[in-house]
Amino acid sequence: MKRRISLLFVITILFLSIIANSMYLVSAESIPVIKNVIYMIPDGGGFALYDFAKAVKETGGFNEGLYDNSTKIEENYMYLKDYLVGTETTRSADNLVTDSAAAGTALSSGYKTNNSYIGIDPKGRPHATILEAAQLEGKRTGIVSTYHWAHATPAAFTAHNESRHNISILAEQIVNQGLDVVLGVGFSADRWGSINEAVKRGYTITTSRKDLENVTPGTKIWGNHTTTQFPYDIQLTTEPTLAQMTAAAIRALDGGKKGFFLMVEGSKVDSGGHANDILNAVSEYIAFDEAFKVALDYAKSRNDTIVIAAPDHDTGGLILPNADGVGGNTNSSQYAD
Repeated sequence: MKRRISLLFVITILFLSIIANSMYLVSAESIPVIKNVIYMIPDGGGFALYDFAKAVKETGGFNEGLYDNSTKIEENYMYLKDYLVGTETTRSADNLVTDSAAAGTALSSGYKTNNSYIGIDPKGRPHATILEAAQLEGKRTGIVSTYHWAHATPAAFTAHNESRHNISILAEQIVNQGLDVVLGVGFSADRWGSINEAVKRGYTITTSRKDLENVTPGTKIWGNHTTTQFPYDIQLTTEPTLAQMTAAAIRALDGGKKGFFLMVEGSKVDSGGHANDILNAVSEYIAFDEAFKVALDYAKSRNDTIVIAAPDHDTGGLILPNADGVGGNTNSSQYAD
């Protein structure tokens, strides 16, 4: 079993390496050895939300000082724009409209499955994920999310169960997975484990932006940045941005002889879409784009790292506020501050 999963991982990385270098003539001798994989998912981030976020960012983002602790943009440019290479079919095995559990399982394992299933196929058989394959290769591994860490997408990379709603079981599996980095909403209920358990397993608990700034390579970190619901980016106070969590996770995982695998989810693009809340959907997509830039800068500084970014599905559709017939509301100030 170990040999089979290990080979699958090597083949996957080789395939991705060829795609990443497809603009060049690639021979077996010239393919670089990929040690580090950063897999980024703007949950629910379909084309309509991306296009609107792009328009907002290109016009300068939000008014300065309006959201003091939110993600700050370095330039009026959507970094994802330069790396858009294709589309994907997101239907699940049992529905034309996928949920995050089935979509996450397809992205993590290569198997389509039923809505609500985590890491198993439609017949209930578990399949190894790319994160688990990376662990068998001796790589460090981590997950970053702006939902709780046993939510559908992070769970789809780290656990196996017939329902995304069995959070206590998923959380137990994730705690026992041996991850090096877990960042997201902290422990607010017994079903999500306990801080003491994480400490006993050798994790340094991070609770703020300052804690993440002090993370050094090789440190095992577990985020307890809020005990309830992770706030939207524009509502942040002491909690870190997705870009700050991504930077800390990369720093913690860096330096291993065999490299690392990191999954980063911009979870709340999806929340904004579900609520038809254009302000939060757009701000969350911009926050994800800045996190993508963090990963991109790291990869550009090396020759052994690949960054993959792919939404798991679209959510909600683009709804502009106070639409009034053909052309919608002409008062653009009501779209986003």
